[in-house]
Amino acid sequence: MSKQILVVGLTCVDIINYVTSYPAEDSDSRVMKQVWTIGGNAANNVTVLNQLNSHSILFSAIPMNNPVITSLLGKVGISTKHCLQRTNCELPTSTVIVNEKKATRTIMHYRGKLQEPSLDELQATFPDIGVFSWIHFEGRNFENLLSMIRFVYNQRRNQRPKISLECEKVRDFETLEDAIPFADVIFISKDFARFISYRLGCYKTCFDRLYFHCHVLFRQ
Repeated sequence: MSKQILVVGLTCVDIINYVTSYPAEDSDSRVMKQVWTIGGNAANNVTVLNQLNSHSILFSAIPMNNPVITSLLGKVGISTKHCLQRTNCELPTSTVIVNEKKATRTIMHYRGKLQEPSLDELQATFPDIGVFSWIHFEGRNFENLLSMIRFVYNQRRNQRPKISLECEKVRDFETLEDAIPFADVIFISKDFARFISYRLGCYKTCFDRLYFHCHVLFRQ
């Protein structure tokens, strides 16, 4: 059996509202179309990877016994078998306003007081990470992200899965920058690229054996 890909990160529900123009503050506007779909970068990544028959697994925290998120995950063929079922939390949602006239989108995200996965939970859920050929980490959950990446990185070299990291969100602290040297592949958003180049004073990174490209960094 082929080794699998593990994706660690957020699963939420996207509520997408299509409008002909962006609403003015304190106004009553008509939504032309509304779509409820699965969201969160991790869940979206697994959705696409599964279309390529890559045997991908989602590791995410979701509210326990929530029919909305379970149904939406099922529609795109994602199993919740390895997801962490949380109690006493609300459904994370992203409300999206799509202005069709100007081709823009505005996103408002509500986390739902959801505790995200920890290193202990990763180890308990997957005692043998050698079954994976690749583990992708969404660049969030900063309290636990670095410890999880270090754990995977410190496995025996010939048994360690490839590590990829998404650097999208800009924060004042340096968790994502600290995690970069442990990753084999790094996906960088334009906002993060601008932020880090401003901090470093150049477009060339200072990390050993890493070279800056437009959106992706590959370890040499």
